[in-house]
Amino acid sequence: MKAILLLSLFLAIQAEAQTNFFPLLNVGATTYTNARITSVTAADAIVLFDGGGARVPLSNMPPHIQKQYGYDAGKAAKSLAEQTERNKKFFEANKKQNAELQRKDAWRGDLQAIRVRSVGRPIGSWYQCEIATTNGVKASVLLGKMPLEIKRYYERSAQLKKDIADRANYTRREAQRLSNLEDNSPSEAPFDSPAGRRIRQMNIDSKALAASLQELKEWQGEYKEMLAGETTAITCFARPTAKSYGNLAIWECE
Repeated sequence: MKAILLLSLFLAIQAEAQTNFFPLLNVGATTYTNARITSVTAADAIVLFDGGGARVPLSNMPPHIQKQYGYDAGKAAKSLAEQTERNKKFFEANKKQNAELQRKDAWRGDLQAIRVRSVGRPIGSWYQCEIATTNGVKASVLLGKMPLEIKRYYERSAQLKKDIADRANYTRREAQRLSNLEDNSPSEAPFDSPAGRRIRQMNIDSKALAASLQELKEWQGEYKEMLAGETTAITCFARPTAKSYGNLAIWECE
């Protein structure tokens, strides 16, 4: 009966996602608490943890995590060299473009409130973003000096969605498994009999499932609060500049 109630409780929960969670992650002399590895390249990984986030070289990770992500020192060195070359070309092109702009009458537009609707990949010191101005104009731009809180907001909301979805899938399967076991088990049995041991294990698993469902509800509550405060969280003040990169106008936050 307990498993059936837990299954019903789960079905009332709408969910979404996460994996790669480490209560304590030791990287060299640094220990990250409640760390989540959100993305990995051949050379490094993005780690979110209590109090912030960091890009961490895989070479500094514990051996078992290096193995988990297929770390190869040769491939990492090659990736870093390629990134260095890309950055060099980017900054050379940017330097040339800025020099050209400086020969012109560069202007800066009016400071205005904008909403950062999405945050994409970094390009130099800018982030490729979708923004919306107060007068309804929407555009893809390169945004400089973007408040770190906005980037963290999108990273955390994406991580929560992934955590919720993963946990929802797990609790659904576990609740169904316990329900099937209960349907095929006696309500009572001698303590040391196979049936008795199975009943005790079912009780242990049911308590673990209840704790998992509780954590899932807490994640959902946090995600709901984030959505409720989204407008404030993604709003900042910025102004357009006379600069551009490719077909993207460059804006700067203040």
